[in-house]
Amino acid sequence: MRFREELEKKWRVTIALLSEARGFLCECQGVGKYIAEYDEYLDHNELELALDMLEEAALEATSKPPQKVWSKLKEAAESMGLEDRCEFYDQQIRNS
Repeated sequence: MRFREELEKKWRVTIALLSEARGFLCECQGVGKYIAEYDEYLDHNELELALDMLEEAALEATSKPPQKVWSKLKEAAESMGLEDRCEFYDQQIRNS
C-alpha cells in the first residue's frame, strides 16, 4: 500500500474514533460550544484540534461523561501518534 493510502486509512480510523466519542459526549450537558468547534475543526481536517475540543468538552461537561468517551479519545490519540496524551486518558478512564 502506498504511503498516501495508508495515511488516508489512518485518518478514516481516527475520524471514526473521534465521531464515536462525540456521540457519547452529546449525551452530556454543557458541551454544545465544544461540539460546534469540534465539527468545524473536523471539517478542516484539523484532527488534533478536534481531539482537543472533545477533551475540553469532556472536562467541562456538567454531567460526568461516560468512560467510553475517554477510551475513544485515547484510541484516537494513539491513532494519531500522540502517545504523550494517552497517560492522561488512562487516568480519566480510571477515575470514571
